[in-house]
Amino acid sequence: MNDAGLYELTCNDRVETLMELQLFFPVETVSAEGQTVDLPCHSVTLGGSVESVKWEKSSGQVVLEVDGLSGSWTPGEEFQGSRLSVSRDWKETGDLSLRMEVKEEHGGLFFCWITEGRVKTLKAAVRLTVRPNITDPESSETSEQPQESHCAEVYWRKLFITAAVVLSLILLLFMAAAGCFLKRIRRAVLKALSQDRKKEDESNTDGIPLNPREAEEGLSSSGSDTKEKSCLRTRESL
Repeated sequence: MNDAGLYELTCNDRVETLMELQLFFPVETVSAEGQTVDLPCHSVTLGGSVESVKWEKSSGQVVLEVDGLSGSWTPGEEFQGSRLSVSRDWKETGDLSLRMEVKEEHGGLFFCWITEGRVKTLKAAVRLTVRPNITDPESSETSEQPQESHCAEVYWRKLFITAAVVLSLILLLFMAAAGCFLKRIRRAVLKALSQDRKKEDESNTDGIPLNPREAEEGLSSSGSDTKEKSCLRTRESL
């Protein structure tokens, strides 16, 4: 800070150049992207002839220039479309602070210059640090919880509907298979019954019992009866 002052270059005891060195410790300002920030700058403006106020970046880019006579301001070429402004009553208050909506590329060192009587004087230096716009974790959690619960509800609803459809298809297939099986059993039973009835009808027509033993007993009984009848006829003839 003690290096501030007037410097001169002399050659052969003759002053060639005079230069005044002004020193400022830049104000550190941190802001999130998308927020509005005020870069402070103040100067005595009453009773003087302020020709212009200019905000520049350390790279030489003009951020905003204010006309001291009309009070209108004009943004620099690279800041067209950005929201920039200074106080409308800056002449009465001496408040030359720059209000701007912060973007990611706005980070860096800003200088506030004031021109009086064609003399350009540095009045302030502000270092702006732009940090990413991170939402509050609590608010993000509260906003995500309903979404997660809604997603879970939709998931379980779809799962329930899918399971119901699959079970219905399985039940229909089982009923169809059971119906086919029962039809086959019924046809087999009816066929067996019809064959049994057919055999009974044939046995009744021929007069031959179905059991072989009964057939043998019938033949033996019929043979004995014929023998007894022949013996009786012989006795009667005698």
